[in-house]
Amino acid sequence: EPEHGLRPGEGVIYWLKAHRNLLIVQAVAVLALVLLWTGLQGIWRENQNFDYSTYYEPVARRLLAGGGFREPSGAPAAFYPPGFSLYLAGIFGVAQATGISEELALRFAILICTVVSVSLLYSAVKLIFDEQTGFIAALLWATYPFFLWLGKQPNSETPFMVFFLAALYALGRACLAPRPAWAWAGLTGVFAGLASLVRPIAVVYAVVCCIGLWLIAR
Repeated sequence: EPEHGLRPGEGVIYWLKAHRNLLIVQAVAVLALVLLWTGLQGIWRENQNFDYSTYYEPVARRLLAGGGFREPSGAPAAFYPPGFSLYLAGIFGVAQATGISEELALRFAILICTVVSVSLLYSAVKLIFDEQTGFIAALLWATYPFFLWLGKQPNSETPFMVFFLAALYALGRACLAPRPAWAWAGLTGVFAGLASLVRPIAVVYAVVCCIGLWLIAR
């Protein structure tokens, strides 16, 4: 049955037009990352993340095997926050359950995080400024060389940016709501906390978010 005066099938076209800019930046992000992967040759294709091979991956595999958060030596894995190891354990678990290769699962996860982070940046900037500014900011972020380089291999910054930008978007929604938006305020804390579990620098970010929410509540 037609909705809002649209004939059957026109709703999809209307949705695509309404979200055209978001779809463009998502497509650009995917294309840029895939071009980076295919363009790297020789040693540059190898995983050069030392912390990944010596700490995060072994901890994730031990966790997935039921051995708890412990380093290969058996010591408690308390040197880095547990978030990235949990993220890797989930990816390895999905790869085992579906039968796909771990490399493919890791690349797919990186691709999803990249698209989500670009989308969140677009949404946050659009919310605070306007759609054109959000489109330009997201387009620059999607093609930023250092951001793309992080997607070359598994890095903790990849899921960290998803939580970081999700907290920024939730904070923006809480700030601009016409009345106290406790749900968005709570989500700000949740995402800032998750970011802190991946990279400890986000603890400072969480404090800034708390101060901002406190000022808004007043």
